[in-house]
Amino acid sequence: MIRTGREAASLLARAAFPHSCRSCGAEGKVLCEGCAAAELVPLEGIFVCPGCGTRSPLGSQCGRPKCRAASPLDGIASAAPYARPALRELVRLWKYERVDEAGEALLRHFEAFVRRHRHAFDAFAGPAAVMPVPMHPFREAYRGFDQAALLAEAFRGVTGAPAAPGVLRRRFRWSAQAALADDAARAKNAQGSVRASVQAAGRSFVLIDDVVTTGATLSACAAALRAAGAVSVRAVTLLSGQKNRPV
Repeated sequence: MIRTGREAASLLARAAFPHSCRSCGAEGKVLCEGCAAAELVPLEGIFVCPGCGTRSPLGSQCGRPKCRAASPLDGIASAAPYARPALRELVRLWKYERVDEAGEALLRHFEAFVRRHRHAFDAFAGPAAVMPVPMHPFREAYRGFDQAALLAEAFRGVTGAPAAPGVLRRRFRWSAQAALADDAARAKNAQGSVRASVQAAGRSFVLIDDVVTTGATLSACAAALRAAGAVSVRAVTLLSGQKNRPV
């Protein structure tokens, strides 16, 4: 049964303009079954220290003082590298062209990634609250959905971790991070862009987002949570495009 006008519009669009596979070009789906098996199923994960980018258990801080100074995150894990063209294209279609089929594929396989590493995630997600990197209401209204919130819902569905609504809020920025190519510009744009409530005090959190590149947004979120008294902040993303990261 079609539940929303958007779902009806999506079905009509698929019938009128069938998708083609973003990997091999075959008509029918944005990613055909064969390419999905090659591109999405082997999401073994990227677990690296958020400070220096070296591989580490659960993506935890490696313990070097300079790494702690470099990032307020205790750890970061991603399902796959942003360098994969098919995955990158699916994210673009989902976020900027509102192709629901692309989002459905990404959510399905992100969930599979979390399930594959369930025991690892349970080690820190069990006592932690899970939240998406917040999107400003104006941007969410313009886009029509919040992709980080949908990914966070998928993560919680597998791990059973609680949500943390209202703890983080986004301040409006005229420039979107994706529109800034320079690392320094992204870092400056992210500064002060997030605020945390007193509900963060004494708690642990797992931040969820679709893509991490420079890490500026995740760092801004983690810094705000720590300033509000959080004891631990980790991050899990769908894709990682961080420079100098072993992918």
